[in-house]
Amino acid sequence: MKKICLFIILVLLSSHTTYSKNNATNNVCVYAIPGLNNVGVEDDYVQMCLSDKDNTAHVTRIESPIVRIDLGQKHCQNYLKQALEKDDTDDIIIYATSQGTATALNYLANVDCNHNQKIKALVLESVLISGNDAIQHTVSDQMGCAFVKKIPSYYYWLPYAAKLLYPFYSPAGQQVITSLQNIPNDIPIIIIHADNDFQLSYEGACALYYGLRTNGNNNVYLITKHTRQHLYLLNKRPDLQKDVRNILKHHNLLTSSTREQTGQAAPYDFTAHQPNPDDFQNTYNIILNRETWHTRLWYTMFIGGISGAVGLACYIGKKLGIVDKIFSTDSF
Repeated sequence: MKKICLFIILVLLSSHTTYSKNNATNNVCVYAIPGLNNVGVEDDYVQMCLSDKDNTAHVTRIESPIVRIDLGQKHCQNYLKQALEKDDTDDIIIYATSQGTATALNYLANVDCNHNQKIKALVLESVLISGNDAIQHTVSDQMGCAFVKKIPSYYYWLPYAAKLLYPFYSPAGQQVITSLQNIPNDIPIIIIHADNDFQLSYEGACALYYGLRTNGNNNVYLITKHTRQHLYLLNKRPDLQKDVRNILKHHNLLTSSTREQTGQAAPYDFTAHQPNPDDFQNTYNIILNRETWHTRLWYTMFIGGISGAVGLACYIGKKLGIVDKIFSTDSF
């Protein structure tokens, strides 16, 4: 009788262990990079978007600078770089919103980054393809200053006016759209954007999609939501949340259920989120051309400033007689 009872106990323990293994969830390491005001990637929101019965998102929040704000440039990237240097995890999914999207993309584009191999996928919500584009779109749309567009060359001088608020931002510095060719083309990138976003243009999201796809990355997806909303685009949208998870599962970054693994579930259709990139070629060229002229404008101002400073120094030196003394025959 004792042997029978022992046998039953062993069978029960064995079945419980097997059940636990079959129902164990996959812990997914997620780096959450917020937007300008450090909002948009709260733990419960990211977990809601990426977690299901098979996966649990373990969220590590990457802070953004509060004082030295530079819209995804050097100071923003340093926060991400420092976090990656301290973390030994090899498989990281980045979930970024707004300014954080530029931080992630610009970081990946830097050839001196030694930790980008840890990053296996990007989920980018409300993307910022250029700080200059973001500034002009915010001022002319969100702030109701549509008249600004009637002022000549507003796209070029407006970012310099914005430096009063963001002195560490460089209008001619690193921008996502000018760095796309340096971003690895072997990682899945999911772009989520509202087609009437009041703060960041939908055209910027389309240009990003075009630039990444034409750079050789066929694992780029564009999920469009029809709203003026800027953040929390997946809130109350379980269908879009599921789309994001299915894409990540397709690339083996999230665990699939047994039913999906055995092929019993219907295959996921990606075509809805992979439009023809050629449809956005003109949009991409317009934004890229603007940024090219931004760089040229900065160099013109830089050279002009140096020339003006030298000319002013010579004028003052001549008035004080310093130039005459330097070039007098007695000096040689």
